[in-house]
Amino acid sequence: MRVVFLMMIFASVSVNADGQAEYKYREGVMQAIRGQIASIGVIARGQVYQEHLAIHARAMSDLAQILPHVFPESSDVEKSEALRAVWSDPEGFSIQTDLFIEVTGAFLEAAENNGDVSGTLRRVQRSCKSCHDGFRED
Repeated sequence: MRVVFLMMIFASVSVNADGQAEYKYREGVMQAIRGQIASIGVIARGQVYQEHLAIHARAMSDLAQILPHVFPESSDVEKSEALRAVWSDPEGFSIQTDLFIEVTGAFLEAAENNGDVSGTLRRVQRSCKSCHDGFRED
């Protein structure tokens, strides 16, 4: 009996997930990406914890992998900074998210191999800016 009751609760929670919940989740993911980039920037300038660089690179690369999935149509809420172009130009948006996945992967590889990360970090930053220019409000 308890199992059936719990299943009903979980089913109702997933059915009641709305655009606002999707939006809040996306905002958390985007804030986490911003946090990784901020931490990486301080590390890359040689100011702190060089040994943590690969950890932050891995986190950012992992977050990049889920980025294409955090913009469902239902999450186009009024408060969002995402432009309608995210949904009206899915091919263009997909190009941008695929590029972000690629460059964060390259950055991770450089960080894990103690390579020169400055070039790949600039590519990550340009990828962020390019996507924001076309798909995010100023």
